[in-house]
This record gives sequence, C-alpha cells and structure tokens, in this order.
Amino acid sequence: MALAHGHAASCSSSLRTDALHFIGFYWRFIGFYALFLSLIPFLNGVDPLLTYDRAALLRLRPSVDVAGSARWEPGCASYEPHGRCCWLNCPRALSTQAVMCRPSVRPSSRRKHRRRRGKRGSRRVRRRPGSLNKRLARSGPASDPMVPRCLLDYSAPCPGNSAGSDGVSAPRHGRSARRSRQTGVCWENLRSVTGTELEGTGSVRDLGAAAPLQTRFGLVNARSVLNKTFILRDFFIQHDLGFLCICESWIPFGDTSSLLELIPPGCSCFNIPRSRGRGGGLVVVFKSSFPCKQLTPTMSFSSFELCLFELCISPRLLVVLIYRPPKTDSNFLNDFCDLVADCILKYDYVLFFGDFNIHICCPDNVLAKGFFNLLESFNLTQWVSSPTHARGHTLDLVISYGLPIMNLVTLPPVFSDHSPILCDVTLPCPVPVCEAPATRFRALDAETISKFVDCMSVRLETFNPDPSNVDHYSQHFDVLCNQVLDVVAPLKLCKSRPRREPWLSDVTRACRRACRSSERKWKKDGLQVSRELFRASLVAYQDAVRAARMAYFADIIETNSNNPKILFKTLNSVLVYQEPSSMSPTAAGNSEAFHKFFVDKVSGIRAVISGNSVDPVPVHPLPPTLSSLNTVSYSELSKLVARQKPSGSPLDVLPPRLWKAAFPCLGPSLGQIINGSLSTGVVPAALKAAVIRPTLKKPGADVSVIENYRPISTLPFTSKLLEKVVYQQLVSHLADSDLFEVFQSGFRSGHSTESALLRVLNDIYLSLDQGTSVLLLLLDLTAAFDTVDHAILLDRLERWVGIKGSALDWFRSYLQNRTFCVKLGDVFSSWEGLRWGVPQGSILGPLLFAIYLLPLGSIFRKHGLSFHLYADDCQIYSPLCQEKGHSIQSFVSCVNEVKSWLMSNYLHLNEGKTELIVFHPNSRNVDRYADLGPLSPY
Repeated sequence: MALAHGHAASCSSSLRTDALHFIGFYWRFIGFYALFLSLIPFLNGVDPLLTYDRAALLRLRPSVDVAGSARWEPGCASYEPHGRCCWLNCPRALSTQAVMCRPSVRPSSRRKHRRRRGKRGSRRVRRRPGSLNKRLARSGPASDPMVPRCLLDYSAPCPGNSAGSDGVSAPRHGRSARRSRQTGVCWENLRSVTGTELEGTGSVRDLGAAAPLQTRFGLVNARSVLNKTFILRDFFIQHDLGFLCICESWIPFGDTSSLLELIPPGCSCFNIPRSRGRGGGLVVVFKSSFPCKQLTPTMSFSSFELCLFELCISPRLLVVLIYRPPKTDSNFLNDFCDLVADCILKYDYVLFFGDFNIHICCPDNVLAKGFFNLLESFNLTQWVSSPTHARGHTLDLVISYGLPIMNLVTLPPVFSDHSPILCDVTLPCPVPVCEAPATRFRALDAETISKFVDCMSVRLETFNPDPSNVDHYSQHFDVLCNQVLDVVAPLKLCKSRPRREPWLSDVTRACRRACRSSERKWKKDGLQVSRELFRASLVAYQDAVRAARMAYFADIIETNSNNPKILFKTLNSVLVYQEPSSMSPTAAGNSEAFHKFFVDKVSGIRAVISGNSVDPVPVHPLPPTLSSLNTVSYSELSKLVARQKPSGSPLDVLPPRLWKAAFPCLGPSLGQIINGSLSTGVVPAALKAAVIRPTLKKPGADVSVIENYRPISTLPFTSKLLEKVVYQQLVSHLADSDLFEVFQSGFRSGHSTESALLRVLNDIYLSLDQGTSVLLLLLDLTAAFDTVDHAILLDRLERWVGIKGSALDWFRSYLQNRTFCVKLGDVFSSWEGLRWGVPQGSILGPLLFAIYLLPLGSIFRKHGLSFHLYADDCQIYSPLCQEKGHSIQSFVSCVNEVKSWLMSNYLHLNEGKTELIVFHPNSRNVDRYADLGPLSPY
C-alpha cells in the first residue's frame, strides 16, 4: 500500500513537472508569436535579404573589412541612390557556397538538465564568464549592435575566389582557440579592421579632417592702438587668435603706419578710421589663411561705428564689429534693429562683437531692457555675463545668430579700462587650411657651384653641336646644363616660413621676458602693485621694440640716401599699408581663367577695330639705316652679366645667380648663343617662351576681380641678356640719328616720370600766370602693349627708324612665334601663341612701343597742341587763347584725328578712363569753358 502510494506520488510529481514544462513552453511560444506579429508592420516592404543603413556604417571607426575571407569584394554589393547598401543583385550573396552567413541567433539545441555538482547537487551554480562565449563566440566589433552578425562571423572560403581575393580562410571557432580566462575572449577570432574608402573622399579618417574648424576670436577696447601696437601684436600671437576685433583704435584717416606695426607676419587687417575728434575707430586683425572680404554697409548709421566683413565660406559667415559712443541713446535701437534685420535676411550665421556702452548688468536700465527685447525678437544670443569694465559694468558684448559661442573668457583689464574677451567659434563649415607654400629649389653654395663648374668643364670639352643652327645649339646646351645640375644640386621641396623681424634684438627679447615674468607674478598674488608693474613692463616693451624698428629703417635710409629706388621702397613699406580686398586667387582653375581672359580680351579689342594704318608723311628725312647687329665680345658680355639683375623665369634651366657665379665656365657657350642669334637674325624658340605673372594694375584693387590684373611677362635670364645687347644698339642708333620723340619719357636715361611731370606742370603754370585757361586731356589706352600689330611695328622699324637687312630679320624673328602661359602658385596654364603685342616685363617691349607711337607727334604738331608721352600714357594740353589762335575747335579736331589714328593702328581708346581737366586762373569763371562740344565716338 505504501509502495503504491509512493508510486502514485512519483507519477503525480512527474506529471506536474511535465505540465509545468508544457505551460512554460506554451507561454514562450505565445510570447515569440506576439513579438513576431508586432514586428510585421515594421517589416512590411523590407527585403528579406540584409539591408542596412550606410550612414550607420560610416559612423563605425574603423569599419569592418570582409572581402574574400575577411575583406569586402568590390563587385559584391550595389549602392542604391538613397545611400543603403543592399545585396539583392549580388550573385555571390545568393550562393551558399560563396558566402555562408550565419544567423544572428543560433538555433537552440535540446534543453539539457543542469549538472549537479557534489554536495551542491540541488543548488543552481552561476556560470563562469567564459561559458557564454562558448555559445556565442563573439568578440571585438561583434559586440556592437550596429553591426550585423552575418557580416562579422567568418565563413568558409569560396571554392573559386574572384580576382582580388587572397583566398586565406580565417580561423574557425574551436576548442583549440586560445581564450582569456577572465573574459572568455577568443583572441584568434579577433580580426583586423581597416577604414572603408568613400567615393571621392578617401578613407574614413579623412572625415575627421573635414570637421568644422574651431576658431578663436578676441575683442579688445584698446583706447588708442597708436601706443599699443606691439603689445596687441604680441597678444594676438600669444593667444593664437584667428581674429582680433579692436574698438577705439583712435587711428585717424590716412594714418596707416601704425597698422604695419600692429599686424603680425602672415596676417592682414581691415581698418575703419575714427570719424570723430575723440574716440572711435575700428580695426580687425586676422590670419591671411581665412578668406575674408570687407563689405561696405548699405545703410549709414549715426549712433555707432561699423565694420562689416564676410568669411567667404559656404555657408557664408558675416562678422559685425560695432562701437557705440556714449550718449547716443535716441536712435541706437532703431539703427541696430535696421542693421540686424538687414544682416539676418542675407546670412544664416552672423556674429556681433563690440563695445555697446550699454549697462546690461543693470536690470532697471531702460536702454538695456529695450536692447534685450530687440535681441529676443531676432532670436539673437548674448554670451557675455561677467563685467568687462574696470568699474564693474558689462559693456563689451558678443552676440551670435545661428552659431554657438564656447569657452568664453573675460580677462582682467590691462591694456585699458576694458577687459579683453576671448571665445571659440565653431565655423559652419571647414575652412581650407592654407599651408605654407612649398617651393622647389636647388641648394647652391660655394661647394656646389665649384662642383658644377668642374663637371661642366669636363662635359663642355666633348660638347660640339652645330653652331650655325643657334636654336639647335641652345636646346642641347640647356639639356647639358640640366643634366649636370641634377647631379650636383638636385631639386628639393621646401616650405617657406615667415621671416622674423630683423629689428628684434637681445634688448627687445629681454623686455618681452620681463613682461612674461611680471604677468606671472601678478596672476599669482593678484596685488595691485604687481598689476602696475606688469603695465609698466608692457609700456617698456612697446617703447623698446618701436625704438629698435626706427633705428633699423633709419640705417637703411642713411645707407641708401643716393638710391631713390630703395628709398621709395623703404618708405612705402614703413608708411603705406595696402588693405586686402579679398583672398588671392591660387586655385588650379584660376590659371586657365586668367589665360582665357588675357586671350579673349585682346581678341575682342582686335575684333571691334578694323585697322588700316595710314601714317602721316614723316617730317624728317629718311633715317640712316641699321642693316646688321654687332656681335659682343667676351669682356662686354662679362660686364653685362655682372650688371644684370639676377631675375629670371620659372623656365630657366640655370638660376641667374649660378650664371653670374659660373660665368667663366659658361661664358663662351653663352656668347656663342647670343652672337649666333645676332649674326643669323634668328631668336631661339626657348628664349621666346614667356610665363605670365598676373599683377594688380593699382594698389588696393579688388584681387578677386580678374579685370584688375595686367599680364607681366617673366622671360629667361639668357633672353634678357640677348635683349639687353640689342637694346643698347637700338638706343644708340636712335640717339645718333635723332629719331627719339622729344617729348617721350620713360625707359630712357634722363627722361623719367619726374621730368614729364615738371614739364607739364610748368607749362600749365606759365599759362595760368598769363591769365589764360588751359585744357588738359589725359588719354587712356586699353591693353596698349597687347594689341600692337606686328606688321605695323616692323613697318615702323623700317620706315621711321631705318632697320633693314639681318637686323630687321632679327626683330621679325623676335616678334613672331612667341608663346606664353600663366602661372599661379605652382600651377601652369596651357600654352598659347602670341599673335599680337610686345611682351610686358621685357627690356625691348617699352622701347618698341615708343617706336610704334612715333607718328602721333606729327598729328599734335599739325594742330599746334602741346603734348607729352610716357609709355602708353598721353597728355594733350593747350591754352585757350583766341588771340594766339588756340580755340576749343582745334583741340576737338586734334582729338578726333588722334582717335582715328589709334583705331587704324589697333589701339583702343578707353573713353571711360580718359579725363579732361580745365585749369583757370580764376576758379569762379571756370563754368564758361565747360561746354567743349561733342567728341564723336568711333
């Protein structure tokens, strides 16, 4: 009975256990089924094959590489336009032999009873850490939920590997794999991961380089920059600022010498001079690597001074610097409201810096309340919360629209009674980092030059090309020089560094160290006496650097007192600052843009002018002829090379300095090239290739406007020597035959701009002293040097100058088949033939242009007008005296004839830049001479 009862009890116990198992399995099944039903809406329209978000994969750094056995294969995935990588069209993805994708959750095996160990047979034992890894065998990147398990697990290698697959299978999960006892990680299953390359952008690491740039801004109320130039300059460098906004610069209009002291190397500035007798003035100092452009306000404001500049990035950023003088409460809010409304309509990101002179720290201040209401209405954010004035008020503000301000620091007031403010701004897009320009150079020292001379002497002993073919001889000589130079001094790449100021000495460095020491002492103890010592050391540093700079330039002026060229250059570098208008063009496409502009400009001018040159009959008899050009001796060539300026072209095989140093070795070959060209009347083709360097026409012009540039040719050093030899002979012929235009200045000894100015002014003053009015017409020609017709110029040389024979053949060879390209930075444009014009920047160009204009003097003398020429500039002037036969009608007739002659000679008169000035002894009666009659256009 007891046995039956025990048997029944055991049966009921097993039934109870089975029922519990069944119930547990049932509820688990219901739970999984409910989960599956809840996922159906999300899986609707989703392809059963693996599809994942490409942006999510890009966030993985580094990404996973699984081609072949452990890397992606190029043809195994297709990218849809919306940026999701799918495996629908991949033939290998459909093959189980090609890729064995394991499921993310392995099918569970038959449930096993838990082991019962020893005395703890009825207790549950906690699993060791490694036990879970035995089942999952996942480690490293596989733990990231963003990575699909099927892409991370290893698969068996494909029977036939495609091209590019290494065919090496990865280690499998097995018992022999070495594991960590603490974490259960199988180290053999960890795989090396490389960055995924993006199309057109490089590796994933490149994305970090394209991160938004954080730039540091500074705001200082200097209360006169004039006595703090070097202090503020050191402040800019010490804090590594990108922009320094200065209020109350107190710089008057026309005084830019203090800006040259203020600007550190590699920086530029925008200057708004003070508009009142007291206070005012704005200056922005910034690194030249930032593409900035100063803007002109569209509205004028009477309640504050304004400086606007744009950071030329995409999207654009506008920076506004404001100084509001005290006691201008009436119109300030209205003016500032108009300014903000105009700015935020044009820009998505705006920064406002300045001294607003508003006590925003006082809650009862009426102006402060209205100011905060205005900021709130425009969704502007004001970031300064601490006092910025020595008396405890907050006057200097930093306001932003669309940009956050970070790390804002208010420093103690030292320069003035206002505290400097520093802050970091994350620009809306990365700014291209302009690294220091790298140049290729050859290390030429005394030892290198000696080796070059020795090697060249040996090679020249066997150098014997045909000297009668000067073009062939020149080419072989260049090849020989290049080969020897590559051996003794190969090209090296070097990045240029900003030069240090030459006036800095041990005294100035000691003053700077004293400033640093006193600053540290003041920051340590915070005493007022330490602060005063720090300020005194700053003043001493300013005085020491300024005195050293003055002594440096005074020495240059005293040493070159008889050299006007160096004197003018030195004075301009000390007194004149050219404000930047925009960033300089350095892109690769700009060289082609300049090339196209220069070609199209001349072609357009030639197209609108139908030249039909009819020269007036020469008033002088036929000139003596110059039939041939004389060759030069070795001694004459040696003196010419010694006097020649060491400037050349990027196409020079040998640097000009090496020509001068190694002339005893190279002189005979150079003389062979020059004398062969003079005797045969042929100019080598290598000497007619010019590299155009675009140069601004006027200082301060907008460098972003391509029309503000003129083409300046840089020619090889040997070409300049050849031109110099011909120039001396041509000038001698013109002077001996009295063929120069008497009133032609420029590029002639004793005829400079000063002589032209003195003559014109003297004649005008003499007429005014006699009580006679004077008309002065200043003619301006468009691209005069570039539109010269070669056939007309050769006719001038033959008929007006008397050049004939082989000499005329030499000039014909010099003008024809010339080529040029444009160079910006290290980028060259394509080459183009020069069909018209004489090269600007050459030695013969200005002289040939003066010969081209010789007939103009006959026209002016025929009408009895005074004139003076300087290169392509022409001044026509005449007194208005009826008694002497000088009338306006004769003046107008002369001008019309000049215009017709210019048109027939392919010269374009720029009427927009041609100016007419009327001089009268009594300025109140000048109106009666204002009507000069019409000038008929052609």
